[in-house]
Amino acid sequence: PFPALRTMGASLVVMREYPTIANAGLIYARPGSVEARDLLDEVAWRVQLFQHYPEAVRRVVHFASPPYYANSDDQTILDDVLVSAVLRNRTFLGSTARFEASTR
Repeated sequence: PFPALRTMGASLVVMREYPTIANAGLIYARPGSVEARDLLDEVAWRVQLFQHYPEAVRRVVHFASPPYYANSDDQTILDDVLVSAVLRNRTFLGSTARFEASTR
């Protein structure tokens, strides 16, 4: 599949996941797009924030309570970052909030 990926004009290719948006387990990234780089930086920042400071989940999802689950789910974080990129507005309400709600 690598030759096929190289022929694509995309800097970022993410596998589709149902019922969420994307599968965080398979991401192909290559240099060339500031937007793709920023998207991956945002995913890394959120994962590190929530893993090192789990209480930060409560600051962005008002009804979340310990134990927090979104802090360990890179897939929901990736979904929220993709939605944020499309909306051009940072959001945690799509997947992070939904994941916290489903674990209550």
